[in-house]
Amino acid sequence: MKVENPEERSNAAQKSLRYYPSLDGLRGACAIMVLAAHYGYLTAGWIPLDCFFVLSGFLITSILLGEKNRCGPVLLAQASTNFSCLL
Repeated sequence: MKVENPEERSNAAQKSLRYYPSLDGLRGACAIMVLAAHYGYLTAGWIPLDCFFVLSGFLITSILLGEKNRCGPVLLAQASTNFSCLL
């Protein structure tokens, strides 16, 4: 059984959890489409709403995993205050 060096594992995790600016743009476009659906300009407003929540979940999960790899355990109370501004 191969035992990994924690530093190597952290570097690999950081490479896999890189920032994708295009996802922020897609998330913003979904938010605008949800607003358009509320005002009656777009039907099937649940599709961009689902996309928005999936992308938000991916963003929050990747931030939490990066924080866990960098600092150890993440306190849920502290994380909830940090993420309240994201939504």
